[in-house]
Formats: sequence, structure tokens, C-alpha cells
Amino acid sequence: KPLPGDDIVGFVTQGQGVAIHRKDCRNILNLSDEKNSRLFEVDWQTNTADAYPVDISVQALDRAGLVRDITTLIANEKLNLVGITTTTSKSENLALINLTVEIHDLNSLSHLLDRIKQIPNIFEIRRVKDLG
Repeated sequence: KPLPGDDIVGFVTQGQGVAIHRKDCRNILNLSDEKNSRLFEVDWQTNTADAYPVDISVQALDRAGLVRDITTLIANEKLNLVGITTTTSKSENLALINLTVEIHDLNSLSHLLDRIKQIPNIFEIRRVKDLG
């Protein structure tokens, strides 16, 4: 899920056209020599109003209202929350919240991460770069 400002590369797929990946994507870094020939340089289009889905992971002390605080902040930032899952550990009183938020660029992502860090009881927040 590249975001404007990420270093990206194009990859010619078999039967599905071109896929755009971050240059640090695990799939790109682990390509065989044979498939490396299908990579080519690409650049971001400037001045676009498009939003891109970004996966974010939040670890926090579990408490009443935590998810509300996070989702309210996202709404107040006028961003679209397109996915959320929450897992809690009652024995450790911890919450793991995975979010997918539509973001316009790296500056917007950095701003959102900084704002969420200010919510009480947040231990860690990070962009999830590789799934699986």
C-alpha cells in the first residue's frame, strides 16, 4: 500500500497489468533474478487529491472509550476510516487496534500518527508496511 512520498517501483505482472510497490516491499526485495527484469521506474503524479489506504497498528492500555477516542480523532481530521479490528488481552489489560485509514500523503500520515500518540494510554503506534 504505497503512499505519495514513498519510494516506489513498477512491476509488470502476468495477466494483471502493472502493480506499484514500495521499493522496500518484501515482495520486491525477494524477487528472483528472472523477475527483476520486470521492474521499472515510476514516479508519483503531483497535485493529486487521491487518498490511499494505509494500515496502522496501535498498542495501548485497554480502557473504556479508547476506540471512541481514536475514531473521533480520525473523523475530526476529516479522514476516512475504512477498517478497524480490536483485540484485547484482559490478563495484561492491553489493546491492539489495527486501522486502515485513507491518507493523502506522508505528511498527512505523520500528522495523524503524532495526533494519535497524544491520546492517553497509547504505548506504540506505527504504520504496518508488510502484511503476512
